[in-house]
Formats: sequence, structure tokens, C-alpha cells
Amino acid sequence: MILLKHPSRQLLMVSVALLAALLLLTFSSNPPANSLLQRSRDTLQEWAMEGISPLLRLFQTPVAASQSLAGRIQGMQHIEQENHKLKLELDRLNSLSVRLEELSLENQRLRLLLGMRPSQSTQELVARIIGNTSSAFARSFLIDAGQEEGVNNDTTVLGISAKAGGGLLGRVVQSSPHSALILALPDYNSRIPVMVQRSRIRAIVSGRNKPLLEMEFVPKGSDIKPGDLVITSGVGGIFPKGIPVGRIHAIAATEETGMFHLISVKPLVDFDRVEEVRLLLNPIIESASPPIQQTSAPPPASATSASTTTRHSGQKAALAPLPPR
Repeated sequence: MILLKHPSRQLLMVSVALLAALLLLTFSSNPPANSLLQRSRDTLQEWAMEGISPLLRLFQTPVAASQSLAGRIQGMQHIEQENHKLKLELDRLNSLSVRLEELSLENQRLRLLLGMRPSQSTQELVARIIGNTSSAFARSFLIDAGQEEGVNNDTTVLGISAKAGGGLLGRVVQSSPHSALILALPDYNSRIPVMVQRSRIRAIVSGRNKPLLEMEFVPKGSDIKPGDLVITSGVGGIFPKGIPVGRIHAIAATEETGMFHLISVKPLVDFDRVEEVRLLLNPIIESASPPIQQTSAPPPASATSASTTTRHSGQKAALAPLPPR
């Protein structure tokens, strides 16, 4: 008799072989002839399934664990790559922040040298949209901030967008103590003085109550191209300069457009999903006391004393001027 060093391994192999033979027997495609064999076959199938299931789960456990470990390793590698990219982006943004600060300081020094008036800082207020009064020919919103919070007519309104970082939404056209009505960019009555940031070409962006805006009065042959950022030009004094409006979507030049391009602009704000807005309140300017204006030269002292009036019996009587010496 031969003694095996690993009886447990031998028992496992014999069990697997018996189960495999049993499965081949019970799951045979040839049906049995009588009902007794059929019932016996069904019983053997149930026993085989009950016996093989724990073994299958036992064999699948290390496979599933190895797959999970491989997925975790790949996830950690992906996280490490993303972390490296974010560090590089952070370094780039830090360098840009330093350059921006230097340019800002240089701008202040140059303004002082040229004697230019410094730009006025504006206060910001965040409000929530509580009503959408848009229709087929109008596009407007109602917000929960009004005159009590410093909101007045022509207050600039920016839309808050998580993807694009926000952009111009419109301006306030009517205000009450605790609410205000905003005329949005796509409205037919909306006209915004703008310019292309790259080429500094000025134009007018108007609304057509459509997803895209229309840029007007851009001569053919101008230095513009799709993707250029369109910002407010500051002309007119209503909108501050440099607020992003949108990007040029398409450019067309036909005989019907005459000497101008037909340009569509895609706004940065999603007007169908915006929920909060930022309002740029007008800066508070301290008004100096008005200068005293003199309409005529002051009369001499003698005339002043001569024109002094007195009350006598409820009537005013002018004193006679003194005779000259």
C-alpha cells in the first residue's frame, strides 16, 4: 500500500473527480426511459448542484479577490496620475497668480504716472432666481433682492455657472424694495456693447430669444474667428468693461449681409439651468459739498447797511441812504 504525503489533497482531487463524473452522468442530454430513472436523475442533479456550489464559490473567491486587488491598484495608479497633473496645474496657476499680481502693481504705477483716474471697485451681491417670466418674445427673471439691498435699475447681473465660471446674464430693468426684474441677454430688447478680447474689435450683441446671440456691425474681413471670447466693451456706461459674454460660434458672410458679417455668439450662461446670480452694485461715491456760486458781486458795506429793513406797524420801511460827506 502506497502512503501519500498529502491525504487532504488526494481527497480533494477524488471529490472533484467524483463530482465531475456525477455531473456528466446527471446532465446527460439523453433522457432516461422510465419515470424512476427520471426522478433519480433529478435527485442526483440537485445533490450535484448543492455539492458543486460551495466548491465553485471557493474557487471563485481568490479570483474575485485578485480582480478587486487589480482594480484597486489601477485606481491608485489613476489617482496618482491625477494628483501629479493637479500639482502641475497648481504650480502653473501659482506662477500665473504671481505674474497677475506683478501686472496689477505695474498697472497701478503706470496709472499714477499718467495721472489716470483709478477704476472704481464694485460691491457684489448674490441673489436667487424666484421666478421665470420668459415667453415667446421675452426673456426675463425675477430675483429675491431689491432696493433695500442696493439693487437699482441698470444693475449688472452675472449668472453663476459651475462649468463655465459664470458670465453676463443681463441687467435689472425694474426694482422694488425686495425684488427685481432682470432683462436677460437672449431677450429681443437686449443690446450689449461688446468687443472681441483678442482683436479688440467692437460690436453690438443682440438677443433673438434663441439659444445663440447675434453680433452686429462687424465689417467683413475683420480679425475674428470661432472660439474668440466676447466681453463687454464698457461703452455706454451701463456694463463695466471686461465682463465675459460668450464665444463666437459661427461666422457667415453672404450678399444678403451686405458689408457686415453674420456672427452667432454662444453665451457662457446656461439660461435654462441658472439658479443663482451675482449683482454688481453701483460703487458708493462720496459726494463733495457743492461750491458756493455767486451770481453777482456783493454790494458795498454802505449799500448793505443802507438796505437794511425794519419793521414798523407790520410793514417794511427802507431806511434812506446817508447823505454823502
